[in-house]
Amino acid sequence: MALILEAVSKSLGGTPVLGDISLRVGAGTRTAIVGSSGSGKSTLLRLIAGFDHPDSGQISLDGQTLAAHSERMPAHRRGIGYVAQDGALFPHLTVRQNIAFGLHDRSAKLDRIRHVCDLVGLDEAMLGRFPDELSGGQQQRVALARALAPSPKVILLDEPFSALDTNLRAQTRRAVVQALDGANVTTILVTHDQDEALTFGHQVGVLERGRLVQAGSPEEVYDHPVDAETAEFLGTAIFVPVTVNGEYADSVLGRLRVRHDESGGRALVKAMIRPDQLHVSAGPDGTPVEVGSVSSSGAQTEVLLRVAGRPAPVELSVLIPRHRAHEFRPGMTATIEVQDGVVLYPR
Repeated sequence: MALILEAVSKSLGGTPVLGDISLRVGAGTRTAIVGSSGSGKSTLLRLIAGFDHPDSGQISLDGQTLAAHSERMPAHRRGIGYVAQDGALFPHLTVRQNIAFGLHDRSAKLDRIRHVCDLVGLDEAMLGRFPDELSGGQQQRVALARALAPSPKVILLDEPFSALDTNLRAQTRRAVVQALDGANVTTILVTHDQDEALTFGHQVGVLERGRLVQAGSPEEVYDHPVDAETAEFLGTAIFVPVTVNGEYADSVLGRLRVRHDESGGRALVKAMIRPDQLHVSAGPDGTPVEVGSVSSSGAQTEVLLRVAGRPAPVELSVLIPRHRAHEFRPGMTATIEVQDGVVLYPR
């Protein structure tokens, strides 16, 4: 069975926060909700957890109503675990006591603690420590272990990796994904980090100003955003004016294959291209471009390109592997090709 939200809305202090949210989260799957600050992400989790009640709409789990107009199941009866951004561990309790907090069967406590520690990759030698003796990544694993210990049907993660540095964030996220899959628990993560959402979820939902504008697989929402604003939000997007010609579009970058058309038949149209679709070379095939600058960026090299266009040239930034940097020098003419087709939007 699934977690289902149907036309859920919520206002706080008379200000609309969420409007008409409908979403289905399959059992045992991971869904990431991505949105900027103030988009309503945390409010959405609070409604699912039972900390707040929707003004309208319905939330159900496994066919049982959690919240509706006149129904409200208490948070402690929903079988939903919640992991806050800072972990919210009890500072006066040891790791063992934190994990055991929601367990009531004393005879099974030790086995369950060991099991969830194994799931989240937490060394049992840490069980006697206090939270302030742990690193940020270890604290988040303890918080997840505590949420998993009562065997919830659903886990809610409220930006749990945002306080960690880049390397630790990726490492902790991988460990959390492995633990969640091992527990076969339905999960919703909210985040403002687009890359995190796209790598975490089986499903990604995009929340903009309190409305769920798109939901689908990571590949679908990244490759086929519903509008230009969503395209830019989900990652670097290059927009060029085009003239539509059937299944193709003509532009300063040459003739482009149209993969999706979201322009609504408008006369003025622009094409969205992801940087990874651009292939630049020193060979003869492709649209001629002038190399403006070449600068190293660790394992990659950034090449700034200038394409002749009206009323002004179009500038593009392309990343290439560092070992190819010797192929390009400022002022030379290179060529560029757009691969995999483009998505059209109104200009």
